[in-house]
Amino acid sequence: MKKIIIYLLLISFVVSLTSCNDGNKFKVVSSDDYNKELFYQNDLDTIGADPSVIYISEGEQEGYYYMYITSDEIEVSGYLAYRSKDLVDWECMGTALTSYKEKDENGNTYIGFGINEYWAPEVIYDKNTMLYYMFYTANSYDTPKNVEYYFFGDIAVSDKPEGPFIPYNKYFDNEPVLIDEKKKTYLYEPMFDFRKMDNDDPLYETRTDGYMKVIDFSPFVDPETGKKYAYFTRDLYPEKQIVSSKIYVIGLDDDFKPKYDDVHLLTVPNKIRVDDKTQSQSLSEGKVNEGAFCVYHNGKYYLLYSVCSYMLKAYAVHMAVADSPTGPFTKLLPEEGGELLFVDGKTTWLGGTGHCSVVSRNGHDYICYHSHQCRFNPFFNRAVAMDEINWIDNGKGLEIMVANGPSWALLPKTTEGKNSISSFVTITSDNNKTDVKFLNDNIILFHDFPYENETIFNKGKTKINIDLFNYQKVEAIAIYNSFYEDLMINEIDNIKITTESETIKTGKLMFDKDRYTNEKGVIIPGGSFTIELFDQKVKKIEITINSDKEFALSEIVIMGELSN
Repeated sequence: MKKIIIYLLLISFVVSLTSCNDGNKFKVVSSDDYNKELFYQNDLDTIGADPSVIYISEGEQEGYYYMYITSDEIEVSGYLAYRSKDLVDWECMGTALTSYKEKDENGNTYIGFGINEYWAPEVIYDKNTMLYYMFYTANSYDTPKNVEYYFFGDIAVSDKPEGPFIPYNKYFDNEPVLIDEKKKTYLYEPMFDFRKMDNDDPLYETRTDGYMKVIDFSPFVDPETGKKYAYFTRDLYPEKQIVSSKIYVIGLDDDFKPKYDDVHLLTVPNKIRVDDKTQSQSLSEGKVNEGAFCVYHNGKYYLLYSVCSYMLKAYAVHMAVADSPTGPFTKLLPEEGGELLFVDGKTTWLGGTGHCSVVSRNGHDYICYHSHQCRFNPFFNRAVAMDEINWIDNGKGLEIMVANGPSWALLPKTTEGKNSISSFVTITSDNNKTDVKFLNDNIILFHDFPYENETIFNKGKTKINIDLFNYQKVEAIAIYNSFYEDLMINEIDNIKITTESETIKTGKLMFDKDRYTNEKGVIIPGGSFTIELFDQKVKKIEITINSDKEFALSEIVIMGELSN
């Protein structure tokens, strides 16, 4: 028997039950009372920012997701590592990296360059060396006076995902540099120092004598060629009148060392392409392009990047696409689906949703990002969130990512290897106005997309029939409401469930409007009518809705096990 999670995402409505005769066979699920093996919601419990998440597929930690974050809880003096089985509940594994300093028996002192302000780590596992490589930036020991941040990029190495990570040059016994003969102090130099670029390179920073204030390094191995790269951000440097941040990529050799003759500028704030003469009025990126993460999909390279200040509610993840990891990248406009994670001015359930990484398992892709922990005020701690992403055609012949989020709703949890069987069921209706295919496409609408993505029904009595063909173990059914307030419904008249031994009827289910309405009266998307079933094998499901107006549903999900 193939273990698979069947979601029936029936428009996230939390239901109220009028019939209790079948109370031992099912129960109504709410955001306060739900099975955490089947559902999750972003409760923002893990403090930190800029999450880098990888899945461990071999070794002692096999089966765990590992996460590395900008660690405010230790005052950014290094990085904490976390592990999880489900991307929801995280266990702190301690400090993975901190400032490096050691003395030998001869009284020599060896240090790494970083002293504080450890930002945005990202880890990659190399199967050839069986080592974990952490790319990071930190404030340097030799920060000039009157300069707030003097960042360099570096790589640290460990044979375990939890660390400890130590400087690359120390790990591989590369010679340190004597920086203080009297104190016998030696420095393991940072890996990335752009003063080593050719002075004639058009990207050489003449204003700073070659120094480039860099953050947000993100390693990438091209699955087509095996070549290694690191994306990074040239940060704002107001002391030198550099008032916007841009994204670059640098080629790496087989040992992850930088190739300074292979540096490319990829994005400039508010420009669709770097060589555009004018800015686009549609991008709204402020002065920031940062936090790059590259995803390869079907021959295309998708650059996810964050815009606006991380302190603002408007901090968001946008998307650009290219035919090569080194570009040229073209940013996608909002009408092309270029906004992957964002909130609008009315949103008060999440804010500042940015700086992401993507992790994949068993055919599912997940985006991990941070949000302001206080849902109503951006000037508080940041915390980690996660949602599933899917690939769709944007109506212009290009596949793009769409996130089921940013969310604060009960959503199906597929992160422990469980899969949706929605594609194996047949859904029909006697009263649909648009195609029912949107009911099991695994996409829950969280934004006003410029293309059709929900099933609209005519007013009157509607029956939605779901055929599972054989009797399947069904653990939960969720019906997700429309994103659009004027197309939402307040109740479902009945869900009739045909099992091996009997027919179960839920009776009327009511949408929990209080839970899915914010203090401004704006609907929070992702609400659903959800029930959990107990020890039931199901062959057919019939949903009955009476409505005096047109309405829409976003998704129907069934969770359980798929048998042959």
